Amino acid sequence: MTARLGLYLLLPVFALAVYIHGHRYSPSLFEYKGQHAPALAGFLPASLDGLSRDGHPRVFTKDNLFELVDGHAEFFISAGFKQSAVAGYRVAGDEAGMPVINIEVYDMGAPENAFGVMAEEGAQAEAFDVGFMGVKTGESAMFIKGPYYVKLTAFAKGADKLSACARAVDKAMTGVAATLPQLDRLPDKGSTGKNYIRKDYLGMDFFAGVFEKKYNRGGEEFSAFVMTPKEGAKTLVNKALAFYKQSGAKTVAVESGEMRGWDIADKYEGSMTLTVAVHDVIGVKGLADGNARVAFLMETLAIVQK
Repeated sequence: MTARLGLYLLLPVFALAVYIHGHRYSPSLFEYKGQHAPALAGFLPASLDGLSRDGHPRVFTKDNLFELVDGHAEFFISAGFKQSAVAGYRVAGDEAGMPVINIEVYDMGAPENAFGVMAEEGAQAEAFDVGFMGVKTGESAMFIKGPYYVKLTAFAKGADKLSACARAVDKAMTGVAATLPQLDRLPDKGSTGKNYIRKDYLGMDFFAGVFEKKYNRGGEEFSAFVMTPKEGAKTLVNKALAFYKQSGAKTVAVESGEMRGWDIADKYEGSMTLTVAVHDVIGVKGLADGNARVAFLMETLAIVQK
């Protein structure tokens, strides 16, 4: 519970601006066209808190996602999107009325991808205790659970049902659970935000699957990151050092106590320090003082070794 509360407190806030353009109500979204995604459709019950589902959920794939998120499909696809299911819910017995709640369930392929989407989608919303992690505004609620990103949007008089409907969908996702242990490997003190970068972190194709935390300590802003490379942590570090040396960056081995790492002074990204912790590569950048970077990594290693 403490770890989850920490995530809520340090997660960037999320905004109602989630797709004002491209997410307006459209009756065509709920037209059943004979395509099913059984797992996703099972997360959208026939009734929710006095509301009835408007027909069958509609399924979206990479081929037609643009119909749902006009102008934003590439963002989802590049983040790992597999498919989504969407359903509208209207007041029970009101067959002629418009849906008052729209629910979208996205299969993003992995928990970190779902987290990355929710982290990117907005700002200035408040934490909402649903799923593994959730946020909401007056007319929108979002949460992640396992590889799924769920978004609810209220129309007309549906805003007062957002919380109950979100929890009902969460309950329907029986057996789906997830954690993001990578984020727990970085200190919470001074953290101001978290993110997941699927590929090309710092513009480098060998930095992929990166979890990042931003910090403000004593007025100094910096970032730390952690990744678990498939090729092995030491192999990735050697690849990174070879690249930076070839590009003219200065690289120096550093050591303090049990911490062994490498300082890299790059003319584009500035100075950063990398270290290896078991299977992970952990780095810190944005701190001008090399001793401060080493001290931060020692603090991080103490967490990893617990």
